[in-house]
Amino acid sequence: MKKLLGIVVLGLLLSSNANAASDEKCSKRSSIASTEFSAKQIYWGCKQMNKQRVKCGIRSANAQTEFSAKQIYWGCKQMDKLRVKCGIKSQRAKSDFSAKKTYWSCRRS
Repeated sequence: MKKLLGIVVLGLLLSSNANAASDEKCSKRSSIASTEFSAKQIYWGCKQMNKQRVKCGIRSANAQTEFSAKQIYWGCKQMDKLRVKCGIKSQRAKSDFSAKKTYWSCRRS
């Protein structure tokens, strides 16, 4: 019985170390993001081993505003090339207002 308990405890210790490494890896990957939204998508995609979520989070990582990051991310997830293209055009805007203005003028053309 003591042997079995020792094996279970050892297994728990090893699994907690694996999760700590995973947290560190996912935190490091999400640190490239400029916005909180992109960082969360990269981090949770990494934790859940969801490659598409990580890929789309990384595509939106350079956006300066939350609005642009969300447009790029959701366009990537939905495979909407126009939404991604217009989100990328608006990603250098300094404010949400100018990002939205650039994004919607791109969508109309």
